[in-house]
Amino acid sequence: MGNMLATIVFCSFFTTLVFAIVERTGIKVKLLDCWNPRKLPPVKDPNRIPRGNSLVEIGALVVFFTFFCQVLWPGPVIDLFGAKIMLALAWRSFFWAYTVLAMCSLALSGVNLFRPYWTTSRAFWRLLLDVAGGAMFCWLLKAQLLLGISAPNLSEAKAAELTTLVTLIMAKALPWAVVILVAIFLMSSYRLFRVWSRDRRRTPIMPPVNGVTTSIATGS
Repeated sequence: MGNMLATIVFCSFFTTLVFAIVERTGIKVKLLDCWNPRKLPPVKDPNRIPRGNSLVEIGALVVFFTFFCQVLWPGPVIDLFGAKIMLALAWRSFFWAYTVLAMCSLALSGVNLFRPYWTTSRAFWRLLLDVAGGAMFCWLLKAQLLLGISAPNLSEAKAAELTTLVTLIMAKALPWAVVILVAIFLMSSYRLFRVWSRDRRRTPIMPPVNGVTTSIATGS
């Protein structure tokens, strides 16, 4: 500990001494001549939405929603690549609820594409949609909607085992889904708070009166 403390003291002393000599003697350091603050990259605005992200969201939603509607359309039996999947009637409610959420998310991503910056209202809707989607997924894992699976080359015993295995996996995945939901809620809440704080810090400006703009905050 003593050696480390001595090393820190000596380094601090000689570093200060070198800079003091450079400042007093007027010696120019070439390294400082090469440094120009104007060449630094611009500060990233955390409230700006990259258009690439919006395009990826729109593409993913369109592809998944198309697959979701064509393959998992609610019915007595769902044909999934040759396998017959029997789901409970509650699947119909989940299907239509997810459809509404997907359409709302698609609309929000479209708005973000053409207006690539977060506003308080859009951040709130993003929070609401994220939490609703995560909550629905957790409900899907907990509801145990899978009633049975059958396939041409699958015996009844194997089908029952597969159904039990899938149900067990969904039940074990529920706690992790809840953790992810909480993380999504915290991140979306932070974004909403950040945007709200930015809007709150802005100085409100009164409409011009007789050609003079008046600031409420300064009264000038």
